[in-house]
Amino acid sequence: QAVAAHEIGHKLTADVATKMGLPSTDLDGAATRIVTEARKSTKHRGVVQMAKAISGYATHSNAEAIAEAVSDVYCNGKSARAESRAIVSVVNKYLKGGK
Repeated sequence: QAVAAHEIGHKLTADVATKMGLPSTDLDGAATRIVTEARKSTKHRGVVQMAKAISGYATHSNAEAIAEAVSDVYCNGKSARAESRAIVSVVNKYLKGGK
């Protein structure tokens, strides 16, 4: 389940890229905007520090941070890390039409 949720996280990032007016292949551009916005609602000074709180693999790229966050929220629900919930909240905002 965790691996499937992780891969869904990549698909959601592509969907958000489209909502942002970016090509669906621009995962890095969309992911950078998502993670930067989510970081503002956490206590972290930087996105790498925030990603590290999610998982070691989340530090590989912003796109991986989103995928790991989606997996964390899907698998752990309300027990998911606050950083993961912040990222998923931003993803959901964009998917619901937010700018």
